[in-house]
Amino acid sequence: MSWLEALNLAGPAGAAGAQGAAGAPGPAGPPGAAGAVGEPGAEGPAGPQGDQGPLGPQGPQGPQGAPGVQGSQGAQGPQGPQGATGNPGPAGAQGVMGPTGAAGPQGPAATSDFQVLAGVPHAYLANQGTWVPLGIEPLAPVIPEVGAPIGGGYFAGLISHTADGNPTHYLIVAPRDAGATGGSNTGMPEVYPQAYNPTYRDYGPSGGCGSRHDGWANTEWMIQNGVHPAAQWCAALNINGYDDWYMPAHYELEIAYFHLKPTATPNVADPAYGDGINPYAVPRRDYLFPPDVPAQCLNPAFQWGGSEAFIPIIHWTSSERDTRDCYVLSMDSGLFSWMPKIFISPVRAMRKIPYGSL
Repeated sequence: MSWLEALNLAGPAGAAGAQGAAGAPGPAGPPGAAGAVGEPGAEGPAGPQGDQGPLGPQGPQGPQGAPGVQGSQGAQGPQGPQGATGNPGPAGAQGVMGPTGAAGPQGPAATSDFQVLAGVPHAYLANQGTWVPLGIEPLAPVIPEVGAPIGGGYFAGLISHTADGNPTHYLIVAPRDAGATGGSNTGMPEVYPQAYNPTYRDYGPSGGCGSRHDGWANTEWMIQNGVHPAAQWCAALNINGYDDWYMPAHYELEIAYFHLKPTATPNVADPAYGDGINPYAVPRRDYLFPPDVPAQCLNPAFQWGGSEAFIPIIHWTSSERDTRDCYVLSMDSGLFSWMPKIFISPVRAMRKIPYGSL
């Protein structure tokens, strides 16, 4: 109540005054409810092309395509180098008889003195005081096929003790069952327990059995100058009535390897050891082994698994290198080396007969 009303001095209410000026805007009200979604607008123009994105990961490999069309034949290559000389082939079949030759000159006067010498008829010429052949040439020496049975064993090749390519002897390997020892790692029954007795570590003075081509001489020296079981065992053999077997020398065993190789293993050719070089072979060999010469023996009996095949491991020879070592030969690859005589390895006896005696 105003003070005027308190004094009862208030007059009657006056007329309504004029509308006052608009007040200041009030505070903003709360947001209204969302209106309904309007209709989509018209599609705008296409924007500019964006930058190229990064390279994606490689996809999985697709299926194999169909074979292409065969290309045309290429040009002929250059001629290769000349290959090594091959092994001597077997003797050919005897040819047909040739035509009768012209009549020969008048022979010597008839005589009652006649005899056959070395299979050839001879007549005695009194005016010359000598026997002369009656125009019949002796036959050429027989050369058996490799592996053919001869002389109590099997033909292993020819050797030239004169080292000039002219044969002096046939080499014969003993049958495996009767004339070959086993080795400690072959899985085959032992015929003879060891090649060299560890009690006797050397042959004696070097050179006594140092021949590389004459196993007979080596074997005889070993027997006469000490106790050497391998040599004694070979020399004591009597096979099919033949008792002159011996422990082969290095080059003799190498000739047997060349002709009677049991496997198709590539040959070793180390210049440091001279694998393949054999001055006593027929023909003489002054070259290292090619990988495929010699090849595996064609005689099935001498192929590994056959009844007469060499065991394809290192074999002893009778050729001494020094008082500790002896030469050895691998019958699988032709590897030529040496090792101490206390080791156990196979031995296969051989014999030889003069060339032309068959």
